[in-house]
Amino acid sequence: MSLKTGFFEEVPGQKSMTRLLAFILLIALIIFVPAYFYFGTFNGGSVVNAVTLLFIGLVLVWLIAIFAPKYLQKILELAAQVKGVKIPGMDALNATEITKVVETNKSVETSKEINQ
Repeated sequence: MSLKTGFFEEVPGQKSMTRLLAFILLIALIIFVPAYFYFGTFNGGSVVNAVTLLFIGLVLVWLIAIFAPKYLQKILELAAQVKGVKIPGMDALNATEITKVVETNKSVETSKEINQ
């Protein structure tokens, strides 16, 4: 039985609102930038005048808002796993990681028995 992880899932069946948020913000940015240039050049302005320090700063802040939450989520998950803290709503993720560790230990023990 092969369980596949979906596009907006951490593990099979574990929905990720952080990935959904990042996707929505990325689509909004892809729509915002051309619209900004279109309206910036609408009244005879040039693209050079449309690109300002404020625009560049806004795009950088927007990109940070897209990708930073997922990065912080991973850091918190790893810290919770190391300290043994259970995160509410992440039982499926914790159980999958524990299963991987147990399977790895079993394979190492089996290889030791074969070598002896």
